[in-house]
Amino acid sequence: MAILSVSEASRRWRLGRSNLYRAINSGRLSLSARPDGTKGLDTSELVRVFGEPSHRTTANVPPMSGDDSPASEPDDREQPRTPSPVNLLQAQVDQLSAQLEQANEREARLLAMLEGEQQTRRDLETRLLPAPAPRPAPPGKGRLWALVILLLATLALAGWHWRDAVMAALAP
Repeated sequence: MAILSVSEASRRWRLGRSNLYRAINSGRLSLSARPDGTKGLDTSELVRVFGEPSHRTTANVPPMSGDDSPASEPDDREQPRTPSPVNLLQAQVDQLSAQLEQANEREARLLAMLEGEQQTRRDLETRLLPAPAPRPAPPGKGRLWALVILLLATLALAGWHWRDAVMAALAP
């Protein structure tokens, strides 16, 4: 295909030259050598990266040829009216606002889904946990009294036993 200069490619594809240079520097586009030794952009590379040139501008640009003759200036009468930069920026602001609103709605929906999933997980975890072991009842007053009585009975029995042992030792 034909090799175009950066400015000619900029006109045909309605792109700024800085965009083309940025694509060249990032490696998305590659420069090709012309027969005269200068460098330019191959139209196949431009189509690959940026797509076909818009039809509005190709009517005003001479057809691509193998030679690199300079393009004539487009006729202002044939060129369609382009929207003003303010209108373009306003349309872009409207589009970005709509995208932001959609993103916020998506975020709210995803947060609600996440909260629902977390609640479901908590419910399942509580169902899967074993029942807590019953705690032993704290010792009541009745049990305490039973222990005191048992202690007194043990002391009394021991006292009788020691009394008999002491009496047997003292008896002649």
